[in-house]
Amino acid sequence: MKFYIKTLGCYKNSVDSEVLISILENHFLFTKDYRLADIIIINTCSFIEKAKQESIESILYFAKLKEKKIIVIGCLGQRYAEKIMKEIPEVSAVIGTYGFNRIEKVVEKVMKSEKVIEVKRNPFSYPVDYSERRHFEPSHYAYIKVSDGCNHRCSFCIIPELKGKLRSRPIESIIKEADVLTRNGVKEIILIAQETTAYGLDIYGKKKLVDLLCGLANIDELKWLRLLYNYPGDIDNSLLDLIASEPKICKYLDIPIQHISNNILRRMKREITGKKVRKSILKIRENYPEIFLRTTLIVGFPGETEKDFSELYEYVKEVKFERLGVFTYSREYGTKSYYMKRQIPHKIKEEREEKIMEMQRKISLEKNKEFIGKRVAVMIDEKIGERYKFDGRTEFDAPEIDNGVLITKGKTSVGNIIPVKITDATEYDLIGEIT
Repeated sequence: MKFYIKTLGCYKNSVDSEVLISILENHFLFTKDYRLADIIIINTCSFIEKAKQESIESILYFAKLKEKKIIVIGCLGQRYAEKIMKEIPEVSAVIGTYGFNRIEKVVEKVMKSEKVIEVKRNPFSYPVDYSERRHFEPSHYAYIKVSDGCNHRCSFCIIPELKGKLRSRPIESIIKEADVLTRNGVKEIILIAQETTAYGLDIYGKKKLVDLLCGLANIDELKWLRLLYNYPGDIDNSLLDLIASEPKICKYLDIPIQHISNNILRRMKREITGKKVRKSILKIRENYPEIFLRTTLIVGFPGETEKDFSELYEYVKEVKFERLGVFTYSREYGTKSYYMKRQIPHKIKEEREEKIMEMQRKISLEKNKEFIGKRVAVMIDEKIGERYKFDGRTEFDAPEIDNGVLITKGKTSVGNIIPVKITDATEYDLIGEIT
């Protein structure tokens, strides 16, 4: 029996899919071609409306195929299990975000033409061993999920309803996973979670991210170690000191501040004030200038006035984040913000997004030009063609979401970390030659 997995959504889902493949390969055969599969597993996302629609469209697409068993797993399944089974009869099973340890039994039932719903609430531990996962391409970097769930209850976010409270993995399990990955060629590990800085609080009684990073940095084969999704109120001096002093840790911090206006942060239930956000970012700028900052913003949140938006705009202009992304607010049923008054028209949301991104493009170009004439270490991600031979990244850039380095001259291989002389710059790319 052959199975195929379609992964939608975030990097955390990609990790989960690799774990599922590792589990199922004990008894079944994995294929990368859905046409050859007997069972199609769709790992879904339900974070925002766009992701939800993409998941639904994918289910409907595969449901049209004849003689295929369809299993829906993940966030959409957790949220709409009964509705999916009722409205899309071609679906044989739905597994929520906590049923991965049941995947083999579900597949066995599905192959017997049974209908299955495996959705649970409030998990207390990790149901599967992530350290045994099989990693696919790209072979030179990998994401590691250090925890799942979240103790915050932001009014715009459905994730706590889908994934429950914070559930950290033991340090030993994470180090084992990283060790296996690096022995198989991975050079960069990227730590992810709903909130990475809260790691360990649930199982150790205190935050243990610094201890985890120290353990990972001792892995000989590991070259780069990167942190994503860090809560602005939880970044302390011990973490910053370690990032600044440990050569393997990328001088890069992803800190999604979401907004700076006290009015909006309060409505978002972010549990932090604009003053504290400013203080946290200013501390990094003044004491750790070598650390590049990435942030994510939400514009058009219910009740966001022109004054609120102007405050955010001016703050971005002042701080000049090296990397920045903007989301327009997505009204998600089941969140507290869904029921808020003063919803912002879609046109205004888009105008505010574009205004900030127009400024950010200028900031990014200005900062990129500072690299011209310098030699920087670049990880090669892809061989691309004639004009530009390779595409890569500096330590200041996470894959897929940040800037790149386009290489015009020189020979190397994907996965290598090599010195590159920067000869030119665009808004989101550096251009250089291998030296």
